[in-house]
Amino acid sequence: MAYLLSLFYLLFSFAAIADDHIEFKYQVAVDTEAFKMDVIVCSATGLPDSLVMGESALLYVSNLRTQSGDSLGAAQQKLTIADPNAGNCFLYDVQLRPKRRGEQRGGPETRLIDKANLLTSIEDWLVRPSLEAKARLKIQFIISDGIHISTPWERVTDNEFIVSKEFSNHEGIVAFSRYPIKTFKVGGCNVELTFMSGFTEVSQEDMSSWVRQATQGVSRLMGRFPLRRVQVVISASDRGADTVPWAYVTRGGGGGVHLLVQRSVTKEQLDWDWSLSHELSHFLLPDIDTGDYWLIEGLPTYLQHLSMVRGDLITSDEAWRRLRQGFIEGSRTGGDISVFDAMSRMTQRGMYRKIYWGGAAFFFGIDARLRQSKVHLDGILGVLSAYHDCCFNFYSKIAGPDLIQQFDSLSRSDVFSEAVRLDIHDVMFPDFEKIFESLGLEFFGRNLIVVDQDRATISRDMMRSVK
Repeated sequence: MAYLLSLFYLLFSFAAIADDHIEFKYQVAVDTEAFKMDVIVCSATGLPDSLVMGESALLYVSNLRTQSGDSLGAAQQKLTIADPNAGNCFLYDVQLRPKRRGEQRGGPETRLIDKANLLTSIEDWLVRPSLEAKARLKIQFIISDGIHISTPWERVTDNEFIVSKEFSNHEGIVAFSRYPIKTFKVGGCNVELTFMSGFTEVSQEDMSSWVRQATQGVSRLMGRFPLRRVQVVISASDRGADTVPWAYVTRGGGGGVHLLVQRSVTKEQLDWDWSLSHELSHFLLPDIDTGDYWLIEGLPTYLQHLSMVRGDLITSDEAWRRLRQGFIEGSRTGGDISVFDAMSRMTQRGMYRKIYWGGAAFFFGIDARLRQSKVHLDGILGVLSAYHDCCFNFYSKIAGPDLIQQFDSLSRSDVFSEAVRLDIHDVMFPDFEKIFESLGLEFFGRNLIVVDQDRATISRDMMRSVK
C-alpha cells in the first residue's frame, strides 16, 4: 500500500498540470475476492472543509486519515476537517459485506451476483466533498484483468470516469462484471449495457437488441433521448414467474437502470415486456418530490405504451388494449377514494394500481385534449419536448405542483392544473371510457373497434409506429 501511495503522489503531481479542471482525483484499488477497497483522494488545492458519505457507508468505511497518517476521526455522514495543514490527500478503507441470499427488492445495494460479479451501491463506499462544493471528481479504479466496470458516470477509459459537478445525493450503482460491456448509440444517447449474469434461453445479442429497441422507442417520443448517456445493468432472477420481477432507475451522478430479468426468459417474452420502456421513460421527467407518485409513475406508465409501439415491440392495437385493461384494473382498486387520497394508503395491497394507472389515465386524457384542441398537435410529447428545451434539469428536485404549473405555461393553458383538480382530486378515477369515445375507439371484449374514422385520426397519431 505504501508503494501504491507513493506512486499515486508521483502520478498526481503530473496529472494536476493536465487536469487542473478536475478538483479531486480518486484512486480506488478494488479486491473483488475480499470485497475490499483502498481509496486515495487528492486535490491540488488541498482538502475540502468537509466530507460527506451515505448513511450505509458508516458500516463499511474505516481508517479515514490524511496523507501524513493523522486520523480524521470516526466515520460519520458529515466530517469536518479542521486542520488547514492537513495536506492535499486523504485515504480510507472499505470492507464491503455484499448480500448473497434472497431476491433484491428496492434500490441500489451491494450484492454478489452469480458468485462472481459484484454490484455495489455508491452510497456504501464513496466519501466525497459536500454537494455544496460542486466539485468535479475523476475516479480511477485499479482492478484485476478481466473485470469490467460499469458506472453512471462519464467514461474516460476502461477504468477512469468523470463525475459531474452536479452529482446529486441520489443513489447509484457501480458494477464489477466478468462480462464485457456492450455500447451503442441511440437517439443521441450513449448506452452502456452490462450483464451480471448468464441466461439460459437468450443470448446477450438478443438482450442487446431488446435494450436498443426500447431505447429507440423512448428516443422517438421527442425525437431524441432525454440524456446523453445511460447505464443499463441486467441481472438474472431465479424467483417468481414475471419476465422482469424488479427494476428501478438511479440518478446518482447520471442516469442508470437496473433490471432483474428471469433467468429462463425467452426473446418473445422480453419483447412483450414493458419494464425497460417504463424505466427509461422516467428520464423524461426531472427529480420529482416523492409525495407525487401519481405523477412520478403515471406519465411513464402512459408513455411506455407509446414508446413500445415506436420501438416496434408491440402493435398500436395491443398498446390500446393494454392501456384500457390497466385503466380498468386501476379503477377497480381502492374503493371510493380519489387517486390523490390513494397515495396516503400506498402500502395497502394493490393500491399502487390506482396510483400508477390513475396517473396514466390523467396523461391519456391530457394528450387527447391537447391534440383535439388543434393548437397542440403533438399533445403531451410536444409539451415535454418544449420543457426539455427550456427547463429540464436531471439533478434538480421539483415539486409536482410546480412542474404542473410549468406544463400549463408551456401549453399556454390551464389544462394540466384543471385536470389535476378534476381527475386526481375530485373523482375516484379519470373517465377513460369517455376519452376513448372522443377518439372514435370502442372495445368489444379485447377487440379494438374504430367507430369514427375522423375522430380516430388523432388516436392513430398518438399511437403511431415509425413504419
